[in-house]
Amino acid sequence: MSHTDNYPCAYLNAAAAIGMKMQDVDLFIKRLEKCLNTLRREQNRASAMSVTDDGNRAGDVDIEEMALKLDRVLGDKDQQPS
Repeated sequence: MSHTDNYPCAYLNAAAAIGMKMQDVDLFIKRLEKCLNTLRREQNRASAMSVTDDGNRAGDVDIEEMALKLDRVLGDKDQQPS
């Protein structure tokens, strides 16, 4: 559904390849987490600047929902034995 503007929720698609190592996955997760943290900061800054603008609240919720899901996945990963 990456070629449509009408997808009902936010999603992220990531691919893996044969031969990848755990270090590759860990590096991907770190970089993704850095991007999401930057996105959250920018989103918080934008919402603080325009408190009265409620035009794109659904998009904001989708991004936050995706970030929370990632946090849960990362938490689950940290709890699994190596």
